[in-house]
Amino acid sequence: MNVDTLIRRSPKAKPMFGGFRRFNRHDLKTSVVVQDEEGWEIPLDSVNLSPTGMFVESDFLFEVGDRHILIFEAPDSGAWIRVEAKVIRVDSGEVDTRVSPPESMPSGMAYEFEAIEDASWSELCRILEA
Repeated sequence: MNVDTLIRRSPKAKPMFGGFRRFNRHDLKTSVVVQDEEGWEIPLDSVNLSPTGMFVESDFLFEVGDRHILIFEAPDSGAWIRVEAKVIRVDSGEVDTRVSPPESMPSGMAYEFEAIEDASWSELCRILEA
């Protein structure tokens, strides 16, 4: 191996995944209670929702892989939705320069839904159809 060879450990540019989402995101501004397996709860606010996940805005950031229960009230019907979810992305609130003009991104966590009861799933589908 050539000693002068440099190996890059990180990319020069951030990869863009816009347009590659499995499902569209729907704006949903609502209060969400994030609960851990020990029962503590922290109230946060959602930013958007899809059939497979939710982005929750927060200055306090959990770690990727952390599992929580998300509890939120469906708009209009008032039904409560309870879903088991895993943190799959953490955003620190940086400015997204990949778009023009640059946009300020909220800090928070992207959750992927892992388990949801039938009644909550029906209500979630109703919200996304509206």
